[in-house]
Amino acid sequence: MSVALVSCNISESREDYFTRLTGLEIQEPIDLTGESENYLFNGDGHTSLIFRTSEKQIKRWISNAPPWSLSEWKRGIVDFEIGLHTNFEISHGNISVTTVNDSTFYSGSEKMISILTDKDNYYSYEERCCSERYNDLRFHNGTLLIINPNSKTVYLSIWDN
Repeated sequence: MSVALVSCNISESREDYFTRLTGLEIQEPIDLTGESENYLFNGDGHTSLIFRTSEKQIKRWISNAPPWSLSEWKRGIVDFEIGLHTNFEISHGNISVTTVNDSTFYSGSEKMISILTDKDNYYSYEERCCSERYNDLRFHNGTLLIINPNSKTVYLSIWDN
């Protein structure tokens, strides 16, 4: 049995929620295209927020420092170790990471692969659990923010496994 727990305060708008988590202020209108929250009693779960916004807002965000501990935005294909843990609640959004003959790639959901492998991505992430104590649990809990200037789409994923 799964019970959804709301991680966003009922009185908090999606814009305020995004700003609270990322530190990036939303100053232009957004067009929410997807959101989900799925948490179990034990705290495991996933939250995602997907929206489109203006080119002006995206340029402002990516011209400044990214959220969390990175000193600059990462570009291009999302690191496999990070992307493996998210699905943005896309139907049939499961992916895996496969290595064949020293070549590593995402496999599974074509939609997820297209999001995670877009070379125009700017992304930042936060690892919130376990890497110091258990190397095999890297990104067990984390947050991923992808901003794609070409599609003007923002993807935010928060997971706790």
